[in-house]
Amino acid sequence: MTTANQRIIDAWFPCVAVDEACGNPAGSGKNEKAIFTWFASRPIAQARAAVATALLPDRPETRHLIDSSIGGDHGAIEKLADMVGSLYPQGRPVILDAFSGRGIIPLEAARLGAI
Repeated sequence: MTTANQRIIDAWFPCVAVDEACGNPAGSGKNEKAIFTWFASRPIAQARAAVATALLPDRPETRHLIDSSIGGDHGAIEKLADMVGSLYPQGRPVILDAFSGRGIIPLEAARLGAI
């Protein structure tokens, strides 16, 4: 059962794309690992997936764009940002990073047009 307010994260998370991103510079976290060696090797990919799936409704084209964006496809990131803008016409959505770690969640939220 779906509702008008249901977001994609309620039904799906792109685990395969996040795992694959570990092997490329867009999602590998290699820069972060040079500074924070004890963290996971895919924080950017995980953050991008979490933000996008939390903001967007579950539509077939959305899942494909999220998978592509996790792999570093800048065109997909721009399309997702456009979708976020159209879904929140009253203003940019607010994303709360309750754990306030290294700032990856706010960074990825900003890339998609949230604050």
